[in-house]
Amino acid sequence: MAGLFSIRYFFQGDVFDKLLEKKSVVHLTGGRALIFHTPNNLTHFRALTFLTKEPETLRWIDGFGEKTVFWDVGANVGLYSLYAAKTRSCQVYSFEPSIENTYLLNRNIAENDLQEKIFAFPFALSESSGPNMFQHSKIQLGGAINSFGVDYSYDGKPANFIHKYKVFGFKADDLRGLFDIPPPNYLKIDVDGIEHLIARGARATLSNPALESVLIELNLQFPEQRNEIISIFEECGLFLQSFEHADGFYGDASFSGIYNHIFTRTRPTVGA
Repeated sequence: MAGLFSIRYFFQGDVFDKLLEKKSVVHLTGGRALIFHTPNNLTHFRALTFLTKEPETLRWIDGFGEKTVFWDVGANVGLYSLYAAKTRSCQVYSFEPSIENTYLLNRNIAENDLQEKIFAFPFALSESSGPNMFQHSKIQLGGAINSFGVDYSYDGKPANFIHKYKVFGFKADDLRGLFDIPPPNYLKIDVDGIEHLIARGARATLSNPALESVLIELNLQFPEQRNEIISIFEECGLFLQSFEHADGFYGDASFSGIYNHIFTRTRPTVGA
């Protein structure tokens, strides 16, 4: 009995207390506050570095039209979903298959009273619709570097995944018919390695003139993927405008090739 009591006391006295933690982050230019649920060091770090990790992503969202539709594919704990809903009053559709991050995403939505603005879908997107294996490189609240339906990681190289389970994945082009959600005006894709597979299943979505801009995280050290993305996007009328190093990786050499790429419907001027 003493052992059982000790286990129960540990969970009630430590883990449950951690699950109640919060961290407020103020968007300095607008004076608005966002509340992030931070039950571990990683989620606490995400909250602390929110304004500095990917400033190019925040600038991109700052350019959204108000009350437009934003799809956040690979939403993680919802940093950018929350920001778009709060600052631009967007209708946000967030896609996150990780069971740990789905909890945090929905918790953050509730903490910020944004349940009417953000709808979280607990599944992956890919080139076809159906179940497949979702694999974790770590079991961690707020973690990343996971994969869906493939055995490689963000750099295209085989990875050592330690935890896996099946989830459903869908083609982006199937979502309107299945769930009656509107097409995006803005689309963010950050899924650590299968961005090109999502693009294959999203040609109609990418070609829809309602879509104004896409921000997608790509690895220059995975050139086959990047080249395919650029080719598919150009077929769909989207052209690369800029790519900027994601400074939030803080000198980790393994992420040195990671850049956020922004595409719009403006064809770059030759020789510019």
